[in-house]
Amino acid sequence: MRYLVGFGRFWYEFIVGDDWRIAAGVTVVLAAGAVVEAMGLGGAWLAPTLAVGFAAVFTVTLIVAARPAPGTSRTTRAMTDPAPRADPDPLA
Repeated sequence: MRYLVGFGRFWYEFIVGDDWRIAAGVTVVLAAGAVVEAMGLGGAWLAPTLAVGFAAVFTVTLIVAARPAPGTSRTTRAMTDPAPRADPDPLA
């Protein structure tokens, strides 16, 4: 049973990874392509359309993730950034 659970966890991490929204979006685009193909409406235009759908999923996810949190401004986020700042003149 332990191996089965490990196998399931591996595939979950492999498919979903860090962001479930990308996995869900890709699933929706693939399902829409499968429905179109099952209806017999697929053609040479289907693959490029699916590629545009995948690009849209990744773009929207990236834009949503890059937004600042509500109630914070860019200057507030920059001031609270824990990354160390380089000293312009280390000998001074």
